[in-house]
Amino acid sequence: MQGRPVQIQSSLVSEGNHCEGLAITEKGTLFGLYSSNTVFMVEDAGRRIYFNQSIGAKPYEISSIAAIASGENQICLYDKGNSRFSLYSYDYGYLESKPADEKVADLKLFNGIVYYICEDECKEDRPLIRTAGEQTEEFLFLEKNKGALPVLFDISENYVLLAYKTPSVSLKIYERDNGTVHRIPLPGRVLKGFRDSSGDKIEVLSDLALDEEAKLIIAAFFSGEKPALRKQELNPFISLMNLKGQELAMVSFPPGEHQERVELKIAVNRKESLLYVTDGANIYKIDYKKVASHH
Repeated sequence: MQGRPVQIQSSLVSEGNHCEGLAITEKGTLFGLYSSNTVFMVEDAGRRIYFNQSIGAKPYEISSIAAIASGENQICLYDKGNSRFSLYSYDYGYLESKPADEKVADLKLFNGIVYYICEDECKEDRPLIRTAGEQTEEFLFLEKNKGALPVLFDISENYVLLAYKTPSVSLKIYERDNGTVHRIPLPGRVLKGFRDSSGDKIEVLSDLALDEEAKLIIAAFFSGEKPALRKQELNPFISLMNLKGQELAMVSFPPGEHQERVELKIAVNRKESLLYVTDGANIYKIDYKKVASHH
């Protein structure tokens, strides 16, 4: 018999008025995406140090940042305007760029390799995780679920985790050594099949991460202005699950005071079992060591 998930608390790390995404290096340096041309670093005291990128098409310049990812001591910016991924180091600045010929739905930086999914392939129900540059490793997920998009994913040494943002399908874990795919159900209170008045499926999942060593899946769910979401009174929350989908712990967040829609974004410091969350403005920290060690 499964027990009830433990309620754990978050603590405020950094106050601010805007944050579109988070990324944390293996050394524990936390970065945030402020706008299409501005990235910031969060100091220990919570102060944000802003870096305005040079605007242009030269290798070290940026046109329009749409997403941020991190790995080791690097961060990767998806420059949608210049159709490329740009890699930076906190110690050395700009490192290199890799082409991105199609619109990117999600990306991750793992072992120095940029992994990404393209929007068009998600729309065709064939989300293909591929690698940028000269790397050719690919992971193909076939999903018969028309209209279930966009797609989120994460990658580790032995697994690839993938999920549509609509709640009508489960999460999926792909075992990299043998190609096996396992389905993992979402938490029970996130009902399947939400649709708005036009019949379109409503996005509920806003971000996810995989901590392989701790054997945890971390999923973020958001509240919104959609009537179906208001009816269910779904406040934004974080769910921590084991690899079988059993919910072990959760963290609730209040609905945004000045926002009709709160879309949580997360970054995980796996070495320290620390989770960082932004609600679009402030940044919070969650220590999940006890959850990781007690399952």
